[in-house]
Amino acid sequence: MADRPTDAVVPSDRKWTRRVASAVVAALFLAACLRPAVRVQGWTFQLFGDSEVDYRGAEAALYGWFSPFFLPWFANLFLLAGWLELIRGGGRWAAALGGMALALGASAWVFMVYPPCLLLRGVALTRLLTGYYLWQGSMIALVLSGLWVGGFAPEAEPGAAPDPTGT
Repeated sequence: MADRPTDAVVPSDRKWTRRVASAVVAALFLAACLRPAVRVQGWTFQLFGDSEVDYRGAEAALYGWFSPFFLPWFANLFLLAGWLELIRGGGRWAAALGGMALALGASAWVFMVYPPCLLLRGVALTRLLTGYYLWQGSMIALVLSGLWVGGFAPEAEPGAAPDPTGT
């Protein structure tokens, strides 16, 4: 792991940047959990007619793996791994994991165009709400933060002693 800067090598302003960036990603994710994220039709029992229910981001995060819309849910795993990598200082890996999370999260649009109600009768993702866009924003923030932090990370030469000044 010679390419990952440690806290002893990274100057304090870079540590501060990493901390602020990871706090922004976490704040956007938490805001997404509190807001309505998706509107699903036909997933609950309704005595008369079709039902449309808005689910908050936290509910989508907890139960998304259990629904027919599980593919976008996997973005949470990559988002978590990328966020942890950003905290540890691996900017390039954080950006790559954030990019994968962004692509998986964007796959929710596929369910809008090609609804799984063709497979599960009457179940459809009918609308993406504020929480979804905040969630996507946390992934975009992760990618940009990872690129920012990764760009600052000096490339260590094999066998070279780290520069304590960070220049």
